[in-house]
Amino acid sequence: ENFRAVLPSLEVGYEAIILMRLIEARTPVPVIAANFPKLAEAEIAKLGTTIPELAEIFAKTRDQGIETDEPDWLAHHSFYPGTLAALRRCLKQTPVFIITTKQERFARQLLRGAGIDLPADRLWGLERGLPKEAILHHLVNRPELANLTCHFVEDRLPTLERVARRPGLEAVCLHLATWGYCTADDIARARQVDRIHLLDLGDFLAPA
Repeated sequence: ENFRAVLPSLEVGYEAIILMRLIEARTPVPVIAANFPKLAEAEIAKLGTTIPELAEIFAKTRDQGIETDEPDWLAHHSFYPGTLAALRRCLKQTPVFIITTKQERFARQLLRGAGIDLPADRLWGLERGLPKEAILHHLVNRPELANLTCHFVEDRLPTLERVARRPGLEAVCLHLATWGYCTADDIARARQVDRIHLLDLGDFLAPA
């Protein structure tokens, strides 16, 4: 339950290692939520490791789980109710791109396990080495997408705020997914930003 409470602090998968270590050390959840970047930096220094090393450990551990029993690994993951049907419907209507901080091979395995196989150029993951706003800038400038309206659905408010500040992305419609990792404070802050629209799960699932 403590891990669920601090999940909004997590942006990249390897940070789960740091979060679990802080919880194991009985660091109060409000302290983690308010100070995670500084706490993470101190924890990494304490471990005598680096972010790339932690990311590699995290990925290798996941690889081992998949190699040992892929059906079991898939069974430990789930999508929000209704989102797969909504995704399939969108795929029939318009170009859909998934931008994630997961490594692409893991994201692709999760999607394939759910019966969805995206083209290679429609899934952009951690190994691209680019922030989401840079990937968005690249995508909206692709000639085949020039006349389409871009809707970016994201559950981390700081990411949406970075996109809002990025020159060249002024026409992108920004939506905060209120059912994801965002907190009540994030939702309250987003209400103060005209550019960011709150998107509830029911609205996301509703047929266009």
